[in-house]
Amino acid sequence: MVYSTTEEDMGDAVKQFMLPASEGIFRTGLYQYKTTLFKTKSVDAGSTMPINEDELRILVDNFDRIYKNDPELANMLGIKELHDLLNSLSQITDKDRKQDIIGEIFQVNRMTKVEVHFANDLCQFWCSHCRTLFFEEKAIIDRKYNIYRCPKCNRTLQVTPVWVLKEKTRKSPTTPLTVWISGAKNEELWAAWKGHKAPICPICHNGKLDIYYSRSPARLMESSRIECDTCHHQFSLFSQNYSLINATENLTQAITISTYNRSMLYMDAFDLRKVLEAPCFNPSLLDEFIYSPNALVKEIVLGYTFGANITETIKAKRYGRDLKTSALYLRLKPAYYYEALKFLREVYENHPEYNKKYKGIDANNEDLHKLVLHSIAHGIKSMLPATSGLALDSFAYIYDLTNDSVLVYEQAPGGFGACAELSKMEEIKKESIAVEFFTKLRDNVTECTCDDRCKYCIAMKGCQEMNEALSRFALGPLLKIDPHDVSWGF
Repeated sequence: MVYSTTEEDMGDAVKQFMLPASEGIFRTGLYQYKTTLFKTKSVDAGSTMPINEDELRILVDNFDRIYKNDPELANMLGIKELHDLLNSLSQITDKDRKQDIIGEIFQVNRMTKVEVHFANDLCQFWCSHCRTLFFEEKAIIDRKYNIYRCPKCNRTLQVTPVWVLKEKTRKSPTTPLTVWISGAKNEELWAAWKGHKAPICPICHNGKLDIYYSRSPARLMESSRIECDTCHHQFSLFSQNYSLINATENLTQAITISTYNRSMLYMDAFDLRKVLEAPCFNPSLLDEFIYSPNALVKEIVLGYTFGANITETIKAKRYGRDLKTSALYLRLKPAYYYEALKFLREVYENHPEYNKKYKGIDANNEDLHKLVLHSIAHGIKSMLPATSGLALDSFAYIYDLTNDSVLVYEQAPGGFGACAELSKMEEIKKESIAVEFFTKLRDNVTECTCDDRCKYCIAMKGCQEMNEALSRFALGPLLKIDPHDVSWGF
């Protein structure tokens, strides 16, 4: 099956069709089409995606803040080499020479065409009507609809569940269905699987174990049975180290890092500070706050994980996409951190733990800067669905500790128009929509009763940093909140 990428689906493509950077690794990115699970066979690389020095620095900083507690991962994905590259670039003045060096050491390609085939190293087919298991070569391929059909009844086939590792050991993170059958020898089951043959029944020694069904999909492992086609003895499935789950493309997850081109942000940009002189917003603490219709975000896959509960991390061949979209870009003045720290100290004056924490640092503390930028990014992103009607995962963000900035962007080519709304006027009230936006955000932050963050104010599902380094109170100076007006639960 061949998959040709377009600009619209490039974001999904780079996160699904992944190949290992090293030879000899057979686990590749998984892709689900209807009821069939495919794995990546080959990728036709398109043009090179240029990365300049500033974009590379943002990318490396972005990786460091997300995975700072995993030096093993950073080493595996070559982040140390990128730090060394940035250090060497700082000694070079010729911009063209810098660009050539980056292209040689950190080459990223776009995708044009991908070839996939059935994930035959992971699962088999089975017919829910006939209850029969089939290896790929026995199934009928319906090329008109790109589906596999049962050779007995011509119904659409499903893929079998797979075993996933429960605890970290040296074992494989996944194994196929038929290698853990109670009462059968494991080495014989593996030999049958590798030879693409049904295991021989250990009871009658004549029939084949090629009948499968599940009595209750909600209790997959407990209710799954393998049956002999001759004596019809039923065998349960059990493994001490593995649990049984449905096989989906979620067994592979891309490790994606984003960066952006700062100079592109200013093309046809709109200065939002002009329309935000209001009780709900303090533009004097910002160097910049713009709506950009020409943001250029670059998303690059550095690796991927394979498995479910326990995963194996694999360094990937570098593919990426450059996304031209709409965004909101905000850059803080240094004074903001002083005001934020002052606010946090006042709010937490009677808190048993945080009072000491914030009295023990100054406004130059890097963790404080991260807390402030991360919280502002979450605050803005959390409000965009309410004003646009779009899902939360339609938006993403990058914050930059070096430039004290936050970029919140729309995850679609050209954007959805949500960020653009903040540059418009509300027809009835004759005031900026941005004022209403930040008034609602101010109300959320002020009225919530959590200690620092929760799902009702700025914590959100899908945060790459697991909602660490967040505090709704870090938005206090931006939203002109009085520390004595906020609610809290301590």
